[in-house]
Amino acid sequence: MEPRSATSHRGLVPWQGLLLAASLLTSWTPPTPAQVTIQAVPFHAAEGGDVLLLACNVPENSIAYKWFKGEGLDLSNEIAAYAVEANNTLPGRAYSHRETIYHNGSLLFQNIKEQDSGFYTLQVIKSNYLVEVASGLLLVHKSVTWPSILASSTTVAEGDSVALTCLSGGDTETSIQWIFNDQHLQLTEHMKLSQNSILLLIDYIRREDAGEYRCEVFGAGNSSRSDPLRLEVNSEERNPGLPAGAIAGLVFGVAVAVVLGCFLLFTRTRRSSVQHDLQEHRKSVSNPSLSSHNSFTLQDTVPSTQAAVPIYEELLNPEMNVYCKINPKADAAS
Repeated sequence: MEPRSATSHRGLVPWQGLLLAASLLTSWTPPTPAQVTIQAVPFHAAEGGDVLLLACNVPENSIAYKWFKGEGLDLSNEIAAYAVEANNTLPGRAYSHRETIYHNGSLLFQNIKEQDSGFYTLQVIKSNYLVEVASGLLLVHKSVTWPSILASSTTVAEGDSVALTCLSGGDTETSIQWIFNDQHLQLTEHMKLSQNSILLLIDYIRREDAGEYRCEVFGAGNSSRSDPLRLEVNSEERNPGLPAGAIAGLVFGVAVAVVLGCFLLFTRTRRSSVQHDLQEHRKSVSNPSLSSHNSFTLQDTVPSTQAAVPIYEELLNPEMNVYCKINPKADAAS
């Protein structure tokens, strides 16, 4: 014979299951149908574009839709009414020939303008003549203007700096992205961006910085990309020998030395010619027979009273080839 406590425990199990089932049945209620909602696609639209006011959770037994501008159901703000079964649209007082109502109750706006911003209300009429109303917000922003890039220089030498400025008008609430060779620009240690990314400064430019630069401006509703700007970077080839400056200095020094040497040679040649003429004149004075054969007089020459500078005395050496090729008399006669 089994213990009594065990029999009592078995008898309680079915009753507990029945109580639990009854509790679940009394607490369950059928789900309420989802309410109609309106969503703007895209939520931030740009002027000149299209936007769809999407009607969500529309009842299947809907027979007609009405769209109004604003949050009320004022007939003066009625855009249009649509009959589902007849697939017919009846324009309202606020209709601008840019709106289209679809069979699911959604409203398409084409070529939207900034003044189209605001709330829009949808009235759904069901087959039992009950009505549901929902409102949604449409935001229209000014279109982003086509940007352009202004460069301090498009051809720079390696090691120089260059500044690129992205110019764009329109909506002030914009962001700028720089593009290099059709990829998003990865900033390096020698690149700097201004706080609003309008200015891109490249210091100590390198050869790998050469290429095409663009800037893309993003607004609340759209974006626009500039034409490419080609940046050229010139790198000077280094001379493995002497630097160009040193070579230029040497050439200049040689040229100066040649000019100075020619000038001194000419001066000494003139001085030797004059001294020779003086000697001939003195001989003619002491010997009258020679005066008739010499045409030079004291009035014809201007002798120099300065002594020869010792550093240039070597130019008077008659054994020097350059000096020997000069005819002093011919120079004096000229």
